[in-house]
Parts: sequence; structure tokens; C-alpha cells
Amino acid sequence: MAKRKDFKHTEESKRKISENLKGKFTGIKHPMYGKHHSEETKRKISEAGKGRKPSAETKRKLSESKKGKPRPDLIGKQPSMETRNKISKSNKGKIFSDEHKKNLSQSMKGRPSPRKGVTLSEESKKKISKANKGRPSQMKGKKHTVESKQKMSESAKGRKDSDETRKKKSIAHNRPETKRKNSEAHIGKKHSVESKQKMSVFQNKPETLQKNRDRRAKQVFPKEDTKPEKTVQTILKKHEINFQKHFNFKLKSGKNHQADIVIEPNHVIEVFGDYWHFNPKKYDGESIQKMRKKEIKVKEVWQEDKNIINGMEEQGYKVLVVWESELKDELDKTTKRILKFVTN
Repeated sequence: MAKRKDFKHTEESKRKISENLKGKFTGIKHPMYGKHHSEETKRKISEAGKGRKPSAETKRKLSESKKGKPRPDLIGKQPSMETRNKISKSNKGKIFSDEHKKNLSQSMKGRPSPRKGVTLSEESKKKISKANKGRPSQMKGKKHTVESKQKMSESAKGRKDSDETRKKKSIAHNRPETKRKNSEAHIGKKHSVESKQKMSVFQNKPETLQKNRDRRAKQVFPKEDTKPEKTVQTILKKHEINFQKHFNFKLKSGKNHQADIVIEPNHVIEVFGDYWHFNPKKYDGESIQKMRKKEIKVKEVWQEDKNIINGMEEQGYKVLVVWESELKDELDKTTKRILKFVTN
């Protein structure tokens, strides 16, 4: 006779037992309702179960039978604060093994977040904010490894925010309260010499400089045309001359330059402000002037302007420089000079 622990019912036997029990306990409480196993019985059940491992097939069946179903013993119930505290206390200090972390990661892949589509109420947000105030960041005193930084960098590459998300971020960053908090957070703080050196090295890398140039080439500064520029544009429109504003030139030096006005096929008009470009009629080349909070020699600005003009001429363009004071003091004469240049 086979031992009890090795005994298995046949499929036919299981079916008969199932059929025999169907409906027998309908409307009747379970035979163990209100009863408790004795400590001795619990020990025997425990001993009998030790070493018994369900097969992979059994595990799969159990898993499938419970998927998507809430635990019946927890429906409509919430754990008490005492229970929550016990669970919290028992979990504190637990460290998962790498294998366990990997298993958890694999089991969650492809599943939508349980919070997907759920929006917190303003009251909930305030409660969370209040609960976190005064708590140090989880990353305080820690540093990401080079490998971790690389992974975050790779995962973020090519990711673009939607127009709606960008708009929300813009609104959030430009709130007076947000600006005030950001300002207060940096009061009294100074970068260390080491940090300044690191930033300087990064900003002066050839690839960083090129990225900044390419990004700058797509921007228009200032956002609004200056009065002298508008005056020249009006002259051209009045005489029905088509032109393009802020045309970008890629110079041989690798730098980008936005010409004020370009008239195809090969005419460029640069409108120079008397102060920003230091009109030779008003400034001495050897003098030192302050520009954008920096002191600079006037003739250095002239040399930079000359290099830019030469760069455009090398690409086959003719360049006319119109000064702000010429438009203001000699408009008729300057208008004739512009029209002669364009039609030549």
C-alpha cells in the first residue's frame, strides 16, 4: 500500500469528489467557522507541509486563478493604524538581494502603473507636501555612480516633452511664488572654486561650444527688431523690395552670424547701433568701454565686426553697413544710398 504522502487522486476521483461536494455547504457555515486549531494540530499541519513544494504547473495555475481578483478577506476593509505601523516596522531595514530585485523588475514589466490616470486632489497634494516638509532628501549624502548617470542619460536621450507638458512647465516655473522660492534658495550660496573650474572646463569643450553655436543660430535676438532696423525695413517695403530678416550665416571660423537684412541673390544690409558697434565718429578705437557688464577695447569690437563682414563677403555677398545716426540725421541721403546699393 502506498504511503499517504505519496498518494495522489486520479483525475476521475477528483471529479467524483467535486461532484459529490457541490451544493452540500450552500447556505451553511464552514465546519470550522468559529473554531480554532489547537497548537498541537497547527504543529502537525506545519510538519506535514514542510519540504512539500508545489510544481511549476501548480504555481502557474494558482497564479492564473488569482490574477485580477481582489483578496476576498480584504474587500471593503482598511488596515488599522496599528496594523500599518506593524507592517512598516517589520519592513524597515530590509534589503532585497540583487536576484530578488531583478525578479520584481521582470514581474512588473509591461504592467501599467496602478497610479496611471489617477490625479491627486489638491487636498492630497497639500497633505503629502506637509508630510515631507523637514525630511531630508533620500539622496542626501549619496552620489550616483558613473554607470547610473550613464543609464539615466541614455534613457533620456531623444525624449521630448509634448507641447502641453512644456506649457505646464513654463507656467509652473514662472509663477511668482516659484521664482521667489528659487531666489531664496540660492541666497548666500556660492560655487566652490572646484565647481567653477568644472563648469568652465565643460562650457569650453569644443562640442559644447558647437552645440551652443547651433542652438544660438536658431534663435533671434533681440526678439523685437530695433527702431533703426524697422526704419530700413520700411524703406525697402515702400519700394517693394523683398528681403529676409535675421538670415543665418555659417562662417568659416565655425561661428554663426545673423545678418539683419538679406536681399537675394547677394546683398546684405547690416544696421549698426552707434553704441553697440561703437560708431567711429563718436568713439576712439583705443578707448575702453563697458559692454554687457564687461570692459572692452573699442577697436576689438571693430575687428570682430570686420571679420564677420569679411566672412559674408567670402560667400559672395555684398555688405552695406548703415549706422543708427545716419538714419536719424540723414534719412533722405541714407535712403538713396540703400536703394542704390540694392539695385546695383
